[in-house]
Amino acid sequence: MTFELTCPGVLYAALVLGSGLLVVRLVLRSTRVHRPRLRALLLGLRATALAVVLLILANPVAHRENGRPPARQTNWLLLDTSASMEFGSAETRLAQARRLIAPVLEAPP
Repeated sequence: MTFELTCPGVLYAALVLGSGLLVVRLVLRSTRVHRPRLRALLLGLRATALAVVLLILANPVAHRENGRPPARQTNWLLLDTSASMEFGSAETRLAQARRLIAPVLEAPP
């Protein structure tokens, strides 16, 4: 698995560090939680939630190769053939679409 960061690595590292410090500060300054075990549990839960969000933001990508050629994909094309779409055109919308996708359909997989 690789990570394709959408921002520079330094910026992402600063985001991770700043978010981590913010979570620790929020838990330590919490005045409603007085028991140490509960405070530690709260810190763990918030840190886990933060780690999941940061992992998602890191854009993980899994690459697998199985040695087989890729299967042919089925693509759907939605086409509006109403009268308003054919206004002022000598060729019908369906004929235009068939003409445009013919090279794609004839191409080898």
